[in-house]
Amino acid sequence: MATKKKKDALRQGSSEGLISVFLKDSATGERVVTLPPMSAKDAILLHLWSYAGNMTDPGVKAEIMDSYQVLTKGLISIKVTNVDKVAFNCTVDLSIKKDYSQEVIDQHLGKAWTEMAIAEVYGYLDAWLKSRPSEPEKLQHIKTGKHLVSQYLGHPNPQTKLNFAETLERYSQETGLTMGNRPLGWGLKTNVVQQTVTSAILHAFSLNEYQGEITLPKEEVLTDPERGPNYLQSKFRSMGSEALAKQAYKHIPQLPTIRLTLAQVVELAGYDHNRQGDKEKVKEAVTQLGADRYLFYWRRKAFTIQHGTAVPERDSKGEHKWEEITEDGSLFRVKHVQDEQSKQLKYFEITPSAVVLDQVSPQYGGNYFLMVPRDLHTEVRKAIGKGQRSTSYTFAFLMYLLQEYERVRSHAKKGTIPKVIIAKHWEEIAQRIKMPETVWRRKRVTAVARLEQVYQVAKELGYLKSYRRGADGVDTLELDPKGPYYRPEKDALVEG
Repeated sequence: MATKKKKDALRQGSSEGLISVFLKDSATGERVVTLPPMSAKDAILLHLWSYAGNMTDPGVKAEIMDSYQVLTKGLISIKVTNVDKVAFNCTVDLSIKKDYSQEVIDQHLGKAWTEMAIAEVYGYLDAWLKSRPSEPEKLQHIKTGKHLVSQYLGHPNPQTKLNFAETLERYSQETGLTMGNRPLGWGLKTNVVQQTVTSAILHAFSLNEYQGEITLPKEEVLTDPERGPNYLQSKFRSMGSEALAKQAYKHIPQLPTIRLTLAQVVELAGYDHNRQGDKEKVKEAVTQLGADRYLFYWRRKAFTIQHGTAVPERDSKGEHKWEEITEDGSLFRVKHVQDEQSKQLKYFEITPSAVVLDQVSPQYGGNYFLMVPRDLHTEVRKAIGKGQRSTSYTFAFLMYLLQEYERVRSHAKKGTIPKVIIAKHWEEIAQRIKMPETVWRRKRVTAVARLEQVYQVAKELGYLKSYRRGADGVDTLELDPKGPYYRPEKDALVEG
């Protein structure tokens, strides 16, 4: 054979409503194989299959295959008309199977890879690629799982039908955890230093996609009393698949672990290592993050791991199935490793809990994360001013804004800058940032003053463009689209 025929570069022409798909040699660009004419649906699906095969990122690959499965099962046919190869758009007419969700179909037709497949099928791929947003200025961000983000935020209504006391009791029975040092409520309750140190640790993990320096067996970490609240080994080994802890760690094969010295944590957290007070409060924060128990709750889309990637589970209508997950334990498992001779702290051995890892990357079942500005805490301290103390509410509020911006951005039309406006009663926002009921209900003047401070800091940092309160108590927050929110540098599909 004169040339190698690589069947990974699809090209096509059209003939009387059917699509003629042919393969090209990716080295020479010459046509190699012409396939029989096929429907628009089949041609688009073939391209999606090809994109998934060429994609190196397993998370994006899984998402493309999810679109492939949805369109395969939900569409009867697709008809594309009024193709404008200059303005790179068209009209799409659909025939959808009975009882299949129109909304789900529309979501997957709007995905970048599906738009690219349609553009390639109808001959305006080059124009479509040129229309993609150019790479913006790079910002440094910390990859933070959305399930963890939800633990910083409160809810104005009960977030789960699960009974708090009954869940604690079940965890105690299944794991052997004692009722000492028991959690007092759902989610995280951390101070400013603990929040800052948490971000520093997450920064260290996100440097290599939560792979860690070493990986340890789950049993070794979760049953080790030197690493914080621990399960009894006998209980862990006898757990059934329906045990709450087993469900939480179901898609986490092993636990990534990093080793950080106190000096490294101080530096990552933006504190001064030359100040003894800074070192002491950072050390105390790491210790507490590994010792304090919390009861975490989150909802995740049900999925199974197939060939190393997460495949969503769907009902008969194509909608995602959901699971309620709980975890009782510390945010991190922390082991204080000492020098054998001096007995002084050598380094911390730090392992994340399930709520930190679950679906934060494809290795742990997804790509469900927020990108949080790395210097967020440092910038907050600057905005507050020297000698002034920030509160945990500020960080929680900024996480709330980041979450809301990402929610709108991820569903916005490609290439557009989303306009995000939040209109909520001030009492609801107070609850979202976990202001105690004793404050927002009984000390309303204090609560309003603290919200004002939080809003002003967010505005100074560029997260808010404006804010105002109506006579009805509703606060209208307009997010600044030019603020330090994360915007993908480029669509990962183009690499394929």
